[in-house]
Amino acid sequence: NLKIYQTVSDIHMIEDQLKNADVFYCDRSSSGIRYLMRMISSQNGIVVYEPNSARNLKGLIESAALADIFKFSKDRIPASIAERIRSECRKLKLIISTDGAKGLSFSYRTVSDVMSPWIMLPSVFSGPVIDTSGAGDWLTAGFLSELLKDRDALSLASLSDEAEITNMLKSGMKYSQLCCAAISAQGVFYSAEYSMELRKLTTYRHELKKPQLDSQKVTGKDICPVCFSELPKQKLMIIS
Repeated sequence: NLKIYQTVSDIHMIEDQLKNADVFYCDRSSSGIRYLMRMISSQNGIVVYEPNSARNLKGLIESAALADIFKFSKDRIPASIAERIRSECRKLKLIISTDGAKGLSFSYRTVSDVMSPWIMLPSVFSGPVIDTSGAGDWLTAGFLSELLKDRDALSLASLSDEAEITNMLKSGMKYSQLCCAAISAQGVFYSAEYSMELRKLTTYRHELKKPQLDSQKVTGKDICPVCFSELPKQKLMIIS
């Protein structure tokens, strides 16, 4: 967890483990995290920055300037700051502004190297709404899944195509809708009905076995809650 990797000297402890990363996601700002953002960019990876507030304005602007994708909640980041980032941060390829049940808006860098006007994607959510916890994270995960899917090599070209961005965001919104239909941010994994719906949105190497869990149970520590296959016997580091 990057909460403990705040300075550049701290980051050197995990630097080697990120040398093959395609995407780097962060939701906070520090000198160490900005070091990693520069490193991933130098490897032609995609940097996604999703701050949850504008309390540290200086760090917010500095980190946004190093990102390819900047995503924020409209009720957390003032419109004036979002517009400043949109106009000043030249590296940004895509800005996503979420607005709860109303949907989202996005602005992208065109092939002419200018940011497009804001484009609205209204929500097509049809319920049920059980719990909205994690809905924004699922939107991001779904969008990135679509960005990386069926590609032999990671490319930022799709981020300059309005139609492709629209399709990827609409897919991300489907993930978000599934999240809201179950209890907690990870509830979809433990629901027989909605884990099957999740499978329809993704592609797995293993056949999905019929879940034997209900919403009150969790899987064993060595079993994937989605495909129910055994996890590799190796140490995993979660960078978030």
